[in-house]
Amino acid sequence: MIPMYSMSTETVETLAYFQGEDIAFLPIATGVVYEFIEETAIDHADNLLNPPELEPGKLYAMVVSDIYGLKRYQTDDLFLCRRKIKGLPDLAFVRRRSLEYSFTGEKLTAEQLSRVFDQLRALYPSLLADRFLTCVPNQPAHSIPYYKVLLVGECHSTSHDLLAARCDELLAEINCEYKSKRASGRLGPITFSDIETRDFAEEFARIDNWETQFKFLPLHILPALHTPDMTPVS
Repeated sequence: MIPMYSMSTETVETLAYFQGEDIAFLPIATGVVYEFIEETAIDHADNLLNPPELEPGKLYAMVVSDIYGLKRYQTDDLFLCRRKIKGLPDLAFVRRRSLEYSFTGEKLTAEQLSRVFDQLRALYPSLLADRFLTCVPNQPAHSIPYYKVLLVGECHSTSHDLLAARCDELLAEINCEYKSKRASGRLGPITFSDIETRDFAEEFARIDNWETQFKFLPLHILPALHTPDMTPVS
């Protein structure tokens, strides 16, 4: 199992802990001091929690510092505390707390995309069964920018136009700037595209040390993906 790693702080966030066939992911890396802030709390020292204080079922942002504790770093990585193992939280990475992308001020966030993807799965369960969805900002050389949603998994007949139109509508409902930029023509319509899981993973293998930084996110910004008819994004 691959350790959870924060590229922004160069810190190991969780390590695998095995009990027979059961596996948990605990904040136990050597030389790292772990603290947490509940998702809805303000970033302030008074709101910091030690690992044993986390409660199962709640989301927490991880804050790290070195063993000397001279400076804290807000990683902005959100974890779900699934349970407690010997007093320590079993952490599952959920998403980046502040991950967003903006071509023209729309500030599209990973949280907004997660909500829309959940709605799409509820509306079209047969079309999205066993598929992972991730969104990639796309800036063609001689055209207006737009977002492309990749359907990761075994490729099969899918109503891309239907999904794209509904996704566009749902995003406009929760992001007024996105709605405005689409109406003005500064953003192009969102599109959907298929990509096999193996091909998707191989794209990340092009990145040095990709195993330590790879996270399945609703919004991908850094990796350069080269799917057909897509301009690479960096």
